[in-house]
Amino acid sequence: MPEQQHGHLVQRVLLFLDETFTDSRLCAAIVDRLTFGGNIIETGTDSYRLAQARARARANSGRE
Repeated sequence: MPEQQHGHLVQRVLLFLDETFTDSRLCAAIVDRLTFGGNIIETGTDSYRLAQARARARANSGRE
């Protein structure tokens, strides 16, 4: 599977988990169980989700 397709698949799975398991602790526990003993591969690309979270945090900090 090409790396770009794999990254897109991971993004979709994470979005699904966020929408399905609204409790962040439960979601973290599930991801921990799924990745335990696995190999995490760094692709060297920028994280779209991280960039969006940082942009939201900056926008929210300006509102106070």
